[in-house]
Amino acid sequence: MKKVFALPIMAIGLMVSLSWGAEWQLCTGSYAGFCKFPSGDACNKISIQPGESWSKNTCKEAYDNCIEYGFFYTDEDCTVWGNKGNNPNFNGGVSLWCQWTTGCQPITNDSGLDNCKTNGTVYRDVSSSDVGEGKECKNSGTWTGQGKDPNKAAIGCCNWDGNGCFKVFEESEWADCAQNYRYASCPGDESGTCTGSPMAIISSYNSTPIAGLNVVHFARSLQISSGRDATVALFDINGKQVLSQKVLSGTTTISLENQKLGVYYAVVKADLQKQTVKIILK
Repeated sequence: MKKVFALPIMAIGLMVSLSWGAEWQLCTGSYAGFCKFPSGDACNKISIQPGESWSKNTCKEAYDNCIEYGFFYTDEDCTVWGNKGNNPNFNGGVSLWCQWTTGCQPITNDSGLDNCKTNGTVYRDVSSSDVGEGKECKNSGTWTGQGKDPNKAAIGCCNWDGNGCFKVFEESEWADCAQNYRYASCPGDESGTCTGSPMAIISSYNSTPIAGLNVVHFARSLQISSGRDATVALFDINGKQVLSQKVLSGTTTISLENQKLGVYYAVVKADLQKQTVKIILK
């Protein structure tokens, strides 16, 4: 499965607590109302301030921004929901946040929650200081048990079609990455490009990675993830077997530190599944 990117970053700067100046233009008619965003306590009337780069230029833009990312109210205390856009009583009024690969964002509706359960990690009790692009919900929040397990170790990192290097935790996503994208050992963060060592290409009987068995070359080690017990055989370029080992189901890392520099082939079998990995030790 291709990487699913997070929802757009919320334009929080639209509504802020400040002294209303003469330049502010209060929106009227069909664009009148009050707005409050999940990450803050400010309740302000929908308005625009021409000339400010972070402000919306028209009342329609300001109104639409509130409907999409905030909560629309009809009173100045933001207690009466206008029955439009996101429901502030969603999830019984208990706020939820989603940890995407791009950052921590509020969840404001059922579709957002379903998306996060599939592609992100759901948190509660997140501090506003940990919400935003590049931030981590886990710094203050508590995992609800929904979505991807934040404590699960990453299999590796994938450069998803040039959109950045992100950690991969699921076998199905890792197989997709191995088949269709560039992948590498993790650089230690998720800041744009995969800077780790390129991994060996995974192959099987039909040249398609098998989700139940994944063999990955990390520098001078071999990582094997299998749903069943497996056998590992390492051959040098001349076909001489230099290593033979059995591994239990799960994830096992085999050190290749004792092998000489050169080209090798690792053949891993788990029942009827088989994968061959070319390894270059430098």
